[in-house]
Amino acid sequence: MELDFLTNSGWREALVVVIGLLTVYIVFVYLRMHRLKQEALRVETAAAAFVSSAALAAYHAEQQGSPDGQGEAAPSELGAPDFQFPWNEPPTPSNETQRVATLEMDVDLLRKEVGSLRAEILVLREAVKRLNEIAVVPAPPPAVVREERRAAVTELIAPQYSEALQLARKDASPAEISEQCGITRAEAELVAALVRNRDN
Repeated sequence: MELDFLTNSGWREALVVVIGLLTVYIVFVYLRMHRLKQEALRVETAAAAFVSSAALAAYHAEQQGSPDGQGEAAPSELGAPDFQFPWNEPPTPSNETQRVATLEMDVDLLRKEVGSLRAEILVLREAVKRLNEIAVVPAPPPAVVREERRAAVTELIAPQYSEALQLARKDASPAEISEQCGITRAEAELVAALVRNRDN
């Protein structure tokens, strides 16, 4: 009859068996993890108890030391002859004092940077001063300056007549100016008259 059950079993029965095995495995893993957590907790409590008992014993040993300060202090159970307790240490600096110290360091750094920048500016001023002394350009004669200014002003006022003005300065006749520049004869005469009046 057992053989009939094995041959007639289907996928549903196989699925039920797999689910059952998985359930057993999960329960086993949970129990193992629970036992490991309990052991870790036991170790932590034992360590804390040891540390507190050792600190208490060291405190009692320190309190029972010689009151006049003579003689050598007996080593504590922790093995350090000059054991420093937290209540004997200086208080930790507050946030305000740390902030003030940080700001003072920043100010010192900025002062150094400003000093170096001032030194660079002085060096650059000296360099510019030397270059200005070396590069002294002689002033052009006044006649040349006046002529350059006249030409610049004339070209700015009437750029279409700049070529006509150049020809008139070369003493070209109004007929030549009107032919080369494409302006009327009256305009060419006017340009020649302007150049003559300026020269006088």
